[in-house]
Amino acid sequence: MIRRQQRSAQRRDGSGHARDSDGSRDGTFSKFHGEPSPHPALVCDRILPYRIRVPGCRERRRTGCWALTAAEDAAEQIRELILSGRLGAGEPLREEQLSATLGVSRTPLREAVARLRAEGIVVGEGKRGVSVFKPSVDDLREIYAIRMALEALAARRAAELAGPDDIARLESIYEALEHTERGHRWVRRNRDFHLTYYAIAGWDRLLKYIRDLRIQSEPYVWMLVAYGHSAQAQAGHRELIEAARRSDGDAADDALRRHLNHTVEKVLSELDERNLS
Repeated sequence: MIRRQQRSAQRRDGSGHARDSDGSRDGTFSKFHGEPSPHPALVCDRILPYRIRVPGCRERRRTGCWALTAAEDAAEQIRELILSGRLGAGEPLREEQLSATLGVSRTPLREAVARLRAEGIVVGEGKRGVSVFKPSVDDLREIYAIRMALEALAARRAAELAGPDDIARLESIYEALEHTERGHRWVRRNRDFHLTYYAIAGWDRLLKYIRDLRIQSEPYVWMLVAYGHSAQAQAGHRELIEAARRSDGDAADDALRRHLNHTVEKVLSELDERNLS
């Protein structure tokens, strides 16, 4: 049934390549990826490989399965190119070239770039054009020093105030993270965990400052996830939950500082290894 739906959602373009109903190619013809994947895939509650997508499909809530839209797929692939170093720091993103490289039309490509700009992975707009963000050691240290001060305060207060319902919500997000492969869903759920934790503190102004700083640090979080360091992050999440369960503000403060220090150390290591610092 799925195969019939996939075939019906496709049509051939002039070059003989299959195209989806949204105009994008089935598979990714790319100077970065080589040959396109011949296997569109439907998955359940996990990230699709970057170059694979289900033609013309959106999330299927009745079945619990989902697939990437053309814009989501393009955003995933551009992230992969950036975080793997195939698109270098400061390199401009040329719409015409990306459209041909990724096999996607201009409209979903522009939506994909807008998503990445909101995440901070690409910067610029308008006549200046858009380019890959440039990691900066000074920027990283400044953002995380401020984050550590604010988030440690929020974590301490949240742990002291957390009730059974709060713990249950945190456990639910933690379990979702356990079953989420690294990628945009992991980053989103990681953000949800921390903001849910800090919201328990009940200080809206503090939460706003933290949220704004987390947006600025998101490109560095992506680096951490892309290079396979998300498992250690989960250990930090567990420590925060247990501190809240015991109403131990000191333990939450310590766990949060270790958690963020680990992030900084790993990102600095990756920047140095890739000569980006």
